[in-house]
Parts: sequence; C-alpha cells; structure tokens
Amino acid sequence: MANYAVYKNPLEAIPKNPNFKNPMDLLYKPWRPTPAPQPQKPTPAPTRPQQQSPSYDPFSAQQAYFNQILALQEEQRARERAERERIKQGRIDAANRAYDSGVNKLNDATLDAQRQAYIRRMQDENALGQQMQAMGVSGGATESSLAGLKSAYGNNRTDIEKAKLNQLGALEQDKLNAIAAAEADEAAASMAAERDYTNGLIQTYASFLPKMTRSSGGSSKSTAPDITKTAAYKRATTLFNQGGTAQEIANDLSRQGIQDQAIADLLDKLGLL
Repeated sequence: MANYAVYKNPLEAIPKNPNFKNPMDLLYKPWRPTPAPQPQKPTPAPTRPQQQSPSYDPFSAQQAYFNQILALQEEQRARERAERERIKQGRIDAANRAYDSGVNKLNDATLDAQRQAYIRRMQDENALGQQMQAMGVSGGATESSLAGLKSAYGNNRTDIEKAKLNQLGALEQDKLNAIAAAEADEAAASMAAERDYTNGLIQTYASFLPKMTRSSGGSSKSTAPDITKTAAYKRATTLFNQGGTAQEIANDLSRQGIQDQAIADLLDKLGLL
C-alpha cells in the first residue's frame, strides 16, 4: 500500500496578527439605515424680570430737594470764599510789587546822589587847588582846606544814607498797611458772608422741615434721638435764656462744630423756626 504524506499549507506556520482584519469583511459589512435627524426644540427667548414701579415717597422727594438746595448754597459759599481770597491775594501782590518798584527807584536815586556828591567833591578840590596856587598859598592851609572838603563830602554821604533809610522805612510801612487793609477787608467780607449763609440755612430749614415732617407722617420725630439731653441743647438753651437770637445761637453752635442739621433741630426745638 502506498504511503502518501499529508499535505500542509506552509502559510499556516506563520503566526497570525490578532489586529489583522480581512478587507473582505469591510466590503461585505451589513447595511444599516442612517437614523433620521431628530427635530430640535426651539430655545425659548430670555424673559426680563418684571420690575415693579417704585411707589412715590413724598418724604424722599422732599429730602432730595432739600439736599439739593443745601448743596447749591454750599457751592455758592465756596465760590464767594474763593473770590474773596483772590481779591485779597491780588491786593497783597500789588503791595509787594509797589514796594519792590519803590526800593529799586530809591536805590537808583541814592546811587545817583552819591555819584553827584563825589563829582562835586572832586570839582571843589580842583577849584581849591587852582585858587591856592593862584594865591601862592601852600602847606598847612591847603591841607586844612582839603580836610574840610573831605569832611563835607562825608557828611553829604551820611545825609544821603539817612534819607534812603527813611524812605525805605516809609515804603515798608506802606506795604504793611496795604496788606493789613486787604486782610481786614477780606475778614469783614467773610464775616458778612458767613452771616448771610447762616441766615440762608435757617430760612431753608424753616421752609423745609415742616413739609418734610408732614410728608413723613411725623415718624421722623418719633425715631429721632432726644436732643434735649445733649450738651448742644443746653448751650442753646442758655443762650436763648440770655436773650440770644436765632442767628446768634446758630453762629455760636457752628463755631463749636455742630452740624447744620443739628443746629436747625435745636432751633426748631426752642421754637425759633
């Protein structure tokens, strides 16, 4: 019986790659239908939160208008103060310029006077020499005459310096007087302006406080602190008992650093508004 060898494929001896994919499998991949696109829901538009219209508050309206009036008064006060300071400084600068100009002119005049005195001395010495020579006088008489001329020249220079010092003192005094007048006028104008400002504040508070109290329904008085227990109230009461007017009391409390609204409350408490 014939012995036939079993046939083996030589490719089977090659190890297989586990990641290998047969391209025929890709060609014959089973068909699957493409899913239809799902309709998208429309995005709702953002809605604005409903804002409730604020209710009208008469007290807040009165308070805002009142604060506006106070701000205008304070702004006017600052402008007037700056204008007074500008005028005062202008007068002081003018006084300093006048003093400097006067000193320069005085120095020039003094220098010219000294120059003229020296020229006269030299002319007198020349004339004396010629006169002595014509008279045939020499020696001690000539020296005595020259000493007299030098002494006169020295006295003349001394008189010139004294006159300069006197005029310089007058210029200095004029400058100080002008500066003092400018400062005094500014101080007087400031006092009058502050008095008018205080009166304006009193009138403003007297006009607005009753309206604001009625607008708030009287609640402001019930929640306000008791001002009768403060030192400012005691001070105001003392001044009132001494016959002080509303303006005098307001000025005194303002100098002590009391706020304008507190002053108005104190005056209202004393029945002066």
